[in-house]
Amino acid sequence: PYPILQKIEECIVHYGLSENETKQRLSEAFPKESESSILSKVDRFKKLFMSAQWKRERLPPGFHLDEYG
Repeated sequence: PYPILQKIEECIVHYGLSENETKQRLSEAFPKESESSILSKVDRFKKLFMSAQWKRERLPPGFHLDEYG
């Protein structure tokens, strides 16, 4: 769910919190979610976020003009 995803992103990316701190904040924010569910969502987010890192760092295609080009 997007609210949980946004909270995970906020904790990990914006605040740089550890996995345990993130899990604790999510447990407080979403008390109906089980601890195992939260942990699996945090793990999946970290895996997908790191595997897509190249998409955020990639520069758009361009061209270079110089004296001989």
